[in-house]
Amino acid sequence: MVSGHENIVDFYGAYYHQAPRTPSLPEGLWIATEFITGATLQDLIGTRKTLGERWISYICKQIITGLFHMQKKNVIHHDIKPGNILITSLGEVKIGEFGFATFGGKSSSTFGTITYSAPEVLANFASNKLEYDHKERRFPFLHFRVPAERPIQKTACKATSVAPLHWRDLG
Repeated sequence: MVSGHENIVDFYGAYYHQAPRTPSLPEGLWIATEFITGATLQDLIGTRKTLGERWISYICKQIITGLFHMQKKNVIHHDIKPGNILITSLGEVKIGEFGFATFGGKSSSTFGTITYSAPEVLANFASNKLEYDHKERRFPFLHFRVPAERPIQKTACKATSVAPLHWRDLG
């Protein structure tokens, strides 16, 4: 798993609960993760007119650090978006919500939020040549403009061309 990194929400365990034994708890899968006090990046963007370049740079650097860790562990998140980026009350940035994650470095899964999908995935959607690679270096969520505007609007979920983001450009 990817727990144990400062930019990843820690995962403690999961279990399936059957309702007949304890009627007070609903039946289902229960997942225990690190408790985060703070807000999502989506919440932060929605409550401010601007975030400022330094704050945006800090957040992006922390997200990319977490993504590098996931790459080393061959984990593909599939749903990186502002609503799944948590900012703690101490200003720590953490990637959360691994419900669509796959392991092994490559995946043909179509899970995730389409308005935050990588353009090359959308471009290959119709041809069924879907393949995510943990080495992919394009992050549509980094193109998220303030105030809240999706990189790919819901009304126009077409493949778009976005210049590759090269690690050396980030300093």
